[in-house]
Amino acid sequence: MYFFYALFTIVLFTVAYFDIRWRRIPNYFSLPLLLLGLLAHTLSAGGIGASKSLLGMMVGGGLFATLYFLKMMGAGDVKLMAAVGAWLGSQRIIYALFYIIVAGGLLAIGQLLHYRFRVTGEQKIQQEETMTEENRHDRRKESLQMTLPYGVAIVIGTLIALYRFF
Repeated sequence: MYFFYALFTIVLFTVAYFDIRWRRIPNYFSLPLLLLGLLAHTLSAGGIGASKSLLGMMVGGGLFATLYFLKMMGAGDVKLMAAVGAWLGSQRIIYALFYIIVAGGLLAIGQLLHYRFRVTGEQKIQQEETMTEENRHDRRKESLQMTLPYGVAIVIGTLIALYRFF
């Protein structure tokens, strides 16, 4: 089982990189992760392991599917959460959801602070003097379109839940 968890961890770090770099989580990561999670639990605990894995998959994927339908989350995040649920099972997915929410909140605060303070005060004054009204409108529009790569929060929360109880 240790081999499976090591592989899971490596793939999670790769998913986080993809989400930061391209703001997407490819299916070729999520779907094999989901199947490997089901397989690992089935091999280690038989039918009970498979049922716990399926229930974790439904809880993780189901909660994030609701957010997807409300246009608050991407489809890649939903599939990743289903895979995480398959790996963590029905009990640990609840802990993971808590850690994922906390990690997402901290990442959002960090991103807002980064966006707010990335331009020093003097540069900001110079920019404001040279900006046209159209540029100001574009900048406001850009700030509204900021997205958070939530796959990173999913990875952080999952790893905390996984190794906290390991």
